[in-house]
Amino acid sequence: MRTFARLALGALCAFCVVWLSALAYGQLLEHLPASRIWWQAHPAILYAVEIVTFVPFAVVLAVFFRRLFPRHAIASAFACTLVAMAAVFVPTALRSYDLLWAVLRVNAEFVLTFP
Repeated sequence: MRTFARLALGALCAFCVVWLSALAYGQLLEHLPASRIWWQAHPAILYAVEIVTFVPFAVVLAVFFRRLFPRHAIASAFACTLVAMAAVFVPTALRSYDLLWAVLRVNAEFVLTFP
C-alpha cells in the first residue's frame, strides 16, 4: 500500500507539473513578439522556447521524484509521468481525431523531456 500511495502522489505531482509546463509553453508561444509564420519558418526559436519552458519543470520533477522514490526511481518516475501525460493529453486527442497525430508528436517530446 505504501508503494501505491507513493505512485499516486507521484502521478498527481507529475500531472500538476506537466500541466503547468504545457500552460507556460502555450502562453509563451501566444505572447511571442514574432508572428506565427516567422517562428514556424525558424524552428530554432521554437526549440529555444521549448527548452526555456520544459527544462525547469523537468528539473523540479526530477528532484521531487528522487526524494519520493529511493529505490527504482527511474522506473517509478517514468510510470508516474506517463500516467500524468495520459491524463493531460488524451482528452485533447480524443476531442478531434485531426489533432491526434499532433498531440502524439507533442507527447513524444514530453516523454523524452521529463523522465
